[in-house]
Amino acid sequence: MYASKNTSDPFLLLQDGFSNGHFILTSDTFDIDQKGVVFLRGNATLDRETRSSYLLQIVAVDQPTSGLSSTAEVTLEVLDYNDNSPQFGAFPDPLLVSEGHYSDTAPGEVHTFLVTDEDAGPNKDITLSFPSPNPLFTLREDGTLLVVGPLDRETRDSYDIVILASDQGTPQRENFTTLRLNVADVNDNIPQFGAERYSKSLLVKDAKEGDLVLKLTATDHDAGNNSLITYSFSAGGHPFVSINSETGAVVLTSDLANVTKDTTITLTAIARDQGQPPLSSTAVVVINLRMSSLVEELSFESSSYNFTLAENLPEGTTVGLVNAFPGNDINTVNYTLVGHTDMFSINAHGAITANKALDKESQEWYILEVEALDNRVPPTSATTMVSVQVVDVNEDPEFVRDCYTARIFSIAFYRSPVVYVQATDPDLGDQGKLFYSLPAASPYFEVDGSSGLLYVVSAEALAGMSAMVEVRATDPGGLYVTTMVKVEVQGSFSSNVVVISLNQAANAVENKIPEVESALGRVIDWTVDVIGVSNTNGGASISRTSRQEPKTYVSFIAMAGVEVIWSEDVKRILRTESDALKAELEKVFGKGLQYAVEEEVSVLTSDVAVIALAVLLAISMLVLMLIVALSVVKFRRMKKHVVDPHREKFDIDRQSEGFTNTARKTSVTFAPDQASVGRTSLKQDQRSWQEGLESQTGPEEGSTRGEGWESRRSRSETTDTGGDREAGSREAEGGAERERGGASTGHLDEDIEGSVKDWDVSTSAL
Repeated sequence: MYASKNTSDPFLLLQDGFSNGHFILTSDTFDIDQKGVVFLRGNATLDRETRSSYLLQIVAVDQPTSGLSSTAEVTLEVLDYNDNSPQFGAFPDPLLVSEGHYSDTAPGEVHTFLVTDEDAGPNKDITLSFPSPNPLFTLREDGTLLVVGPLDRETRDSYDIVILASDQGTPQRENFTTLRLNVADVNDNIPQFGAERYSKSLLVKDAKEGDLVLKLTATDHDAGNNSLITYSFSAGGHPFVSINSETGAVVLTSDLANVTKDTTITLTAIARDQGQPPLSSTAVVVINLRMSSLVEELSFESSSYNFTLAENLPEGTTVGLVNAFPGNDINTVNYTLVGHTDMFSINAHGAITANKALDKESQEWYILEVEALDNRVPPTSATTMVSVQVVDVNEDPEFVRDCYTARIFSIAFYRSPVVYVQATDPDLGDQGKLFYSLPAASPYFEVDGSSGLLYVVSAEALAGMSAMVEVRATDPGGLYVTTMVKVEVQGSFSSNVVVISLNQAANAVENKIPEVESALGRVIDWTVDVIGVSNTNGGASISRTSRQEPKTYVSFIAMAGVEVIWSEDVKRILRTESDALKAELEKVFGKGLQYAVEEEVSVLTSDVAVIALAVLLAISMLVLMLIVALSVVKFRRMKKHVVDPHREKFDIDRQSEGFTNTARKTSVTFAPDQASVGRTSLKQDQRSWQEGLESQTGPEEGSTRGEGWESRRSRSETTDTGGDREAGSREAEGGAERERGGASTGHLDEDIEGSVKDWDVSTSAL
């Protein structure tokens, strides 16, 4: 036996029950009545996930005392009801994926999600999908999250993804989870020196071992070890100088006592990161060793300068000031900028200015070399290093387009895509994450906050019209930008929609909508517009597939230019070109693809279905009230036309044997809930009485006697003398009988009228 959860219906009926015996069932959950009906106790519930079956022992006893008994075992299996939502198993938070150039043909696996459902059968079959299409990620049927688009950590280092789990039960249950996906760094950026050439002049007599000659600086946009830089000289360097591998500082390793003439040392510096494989770049280092000088040497106040500058400041903004001492008051100094001369310039006073507005998102660090030359003959020089860091300022996001256009059909399903609106934010990190919204709430459209997908809520009311939808993109700092979307809504009927079913999971089909449109278009030679992908359909399929296979319905419209093609024309081609269609779809989904062209289409939305049901219910109530009212009127008319003639016939035939007051009173007395039975008895009584008259006096006289006592008396007064004597004799014999009959008839009247009143009360209550 099977039992559904949470029901009070009887589960088992033991045939006929007992007339004198009884049943015995000992159970906290079930009970049995005298008729052998096994039912669920009022305070008990069934939960298949807690207990899926029950073994009941029922004892039947045939007499209250000293009776014989028999025992039967009944097994009740609890049927599943879809009362559990899918549950996600534990997974790492955050998830990691390496940056790289991924695609549909070369996807990257992120994580396989374990999702369970405690229900049974189709109620526990789970499909994973995204609430809205995602161009960078997809979900495989086994629950594996895949990357199918390029990821660059230096552009965006994390993604927040929502995954929806849906079972196949009725009603369908869903659950979702939100995960953070961090993009792991790959060593794809080489270190960059601040300048291609570094130079420094030293006076030999003043040189000491360990003196700082200059400092090299390089940057790497990667992260972690991939951004750690070590410095070195190629070909073993030089005995007079060395470089610190971590800081890039070049120092003297000798006091230069062995130098006897002016010497120039030219070295190649290498900046190498610690990634796998390591990447590197080079710069030239020139050190001039001079033996003598008539005046004090030219030098900068500092061997290096560090400046910061906010991005987006106008051209000519001062970055910082460097200063070199000429050694005396006679000589003058000229400054020259080495490297990045397109971005910066320096004047005669050592003031460094920006030639254009700087953008942190394009480049955060600039390493400049400033060379100072005096007016000596020959001139002396000095160099210093300048580091400029561009500081981020929250900037307005920008939409790729000022206005978008899209076209949909009025019968488009809920969450059918309209168009992606894309905005960019030049800010980096969390400051560059955008949220999409509609400034004015719309009953027709909504936008996905993370992806910018504008989708349909319900477009039926817009058929044949155009709608302007304003979409806003807001950054975490509160800055926002808006764009307009013009949506043309084309009216359509279900006769224009074609539905095919595929033995593929819904999410797999959703991720390949463009490929499906192209495949269908190649077969029918018209433009195909997919308007919906779902797990359910209101139509009846012309082919059958295994219930164990996934089944997804694809609704589409075929168009020739702006004209929508009638669905029957499309179906006719699909049937004719069935082999070609299967071959094209197998190119998209692989071998084993099965499809069916659906015969009917259900386009009722849930709101329309609810309204339709409400209207049907109201009509049903009106019809029921009308039937009750007509029944009351009909019965009251029957009361007038049946009761009085019946009483007359009753009096006349009081002498007829077999038609006593007692018998007729029993036949017309009824309870309020047996009104229909009472009406039937009255009619049957009338027919029986008529037939009794005809059997005793003949059909004609019986018919005459049925016309009433007053009518018969008037006729008897006009007959001949013999007839009068016969009538008078009959009247004399029946006088006393009529008196007694009149009393009985009075009781009958009261019974009929009382029953009619009860019937009126019952119908009024109904």
